[in-house]
Amino acid sequence: MQATRRTVLLGGVAATLSAPERRARATAPLQGLPGLGQPVEVLEDCWGVPHVRAQSIPDAFFADGYLIARDRLWELDFGHRRSLGQLAEVFGPAFVPSDTANRLVLFRGDAERELAAFPSLTQDCARAYVAGINARIAEVTATPSLLPPEFGIFATTPLHWDVLDLIRVRAEVTGNTQTEIRRARLAARGELAYDALITPLEPVHDLHVPEGLDTAAISEADLGLFGVLQAPLPR
Repeated sequence: MQATRRTVLLGGVAATLSAPERRARATAPLQGLPGLGQPVEVLEDCWGVPHVRAQSIPDAFFADGYLIARDRLWELDFGHRRSLGQLAEVFGPAFVPSDTANRLVLFRGDAERELAAFPSLTQDCARAYVAGINARIAEVTATPSLLPPEFGIFATTPLHWDVLDLIRVRAEVTGNTQTEIRRARLAARGELAYDALITPLEPVHDLHVPEGLDTAAISEADLGLFGVLQAPLPR
């Protein structure tokens, strides 16, 4: 196996990276899995990136879910647990604040109704994506030796996915709240123009402080639980 070399810029400095060269290869087609309509072809390029050829859009989403779970199951499961507020049950009480904050922003309306409001193709793709993830989880559950080593270290198994999880998870409602706090503090100092250098607005427009807003009274404490959601997790 030879090494492939390429030059990239790292921190403005040219650096040469090398990686083992590998041949593109076709993997065994995905077929006969629950939720998959027709067999799907998968070709991995020389960088190990899978490319999918499916006969329908939902089947392509199924393959996407399956392959992500195959290649990045620990990361996928960690994010799933974090969004649902289920980290403390694996990693201990230090993660309770994160779990509390994430659970408080979960959608509590009629998730079935919300899903049904999307176009039928979108619903089919969402269900297929989740089915692909669950198909891989079923495989590794049946054959634990296929699990990434982190699951053994923490004596846990990946969570099963529900398509309604895609509706319930609302952690992204935090949006750019931290950025808005910073903007308010800059405005209080008469330095709001610096924000255009830190976080350029898209589309470009001028910011104006709403009449009556006391920007000097705004601080990081106003983030509340949003601050917890945006803070680094315990180590």
